[in-house]
Amino acid sequence: RDCLFKLSYIDLEHKFLGKESIAQKRIQMGALLAKRQPVKNADYIIPIPETSIFNAQGFANESKVPLVNAIFKKRPKTQTLFIKNRKEKIKKIFSFIPNLIQNKRIVLVDETVISGLSLKTILNIIREFKPKEIHIRVVCKPMIRKCPKNDFSNKWKFAPKNYKKYFKVNSFGYLSPNDLEKFASCCYCFGSNNDNSVEFGPDEKKRY
Repeated sequence: RDCLFKLSYIDLEHKFLGKESIAQKRIQMGALLAKRQPVKNADYIIPIPETSIFNAQGFANESKVPLVNAIFKKRPKTQTLFIKNRKEKIKKIFSFIPNLIQNKRIVLVDETVISGLSLKTILNIIREFKPKEIHIRVVCKPMIRKCPKNDFSNKWKFAPKNYKKYFKVNSFGYLSPNDLEKFASCCYCFGSNNDNSVEFGPDEKKRY
């Protein structure tokens, strides 16, 4: 696929790339993440809704750790990346199941981190439930650059690079640019040295 951001966040799960669906691609990415960045003695794999659900499934399949949906979005569902007053709205959008978190070693799986606001807000709530350990695994290395062809990242602030310290978690892991290039020809925003970016089409722009 030409753009990693499309593959990981914009593309619809049921659409196909060749003979495989976007969902299958995301499962493969999650499985590779589990190989590269395993977490020992984890109790549960928990996806952060909802683009990362298939990534988390791949991570769980590979690591043989149960996947549980301990976080879910209230309806009507909203993409949190593109809303105003995000911090307060994020608190209202997500619901949690505390007894699937309390005293557990949990692995939170997300597709990537941009500013980190959503993840920090979710972590602040999760800590109230007193998990034993919190490990973060994001498939795409956190975004570090603006897209050369599209304007969606022009005003975004990127999270500080000491991710483990910034998010105050036990560990923080992600796939390398070399691994990501196996799935998309352009991973430039996520740290690749190769700019193969393309401009988004009208329908894709509507989604972000």
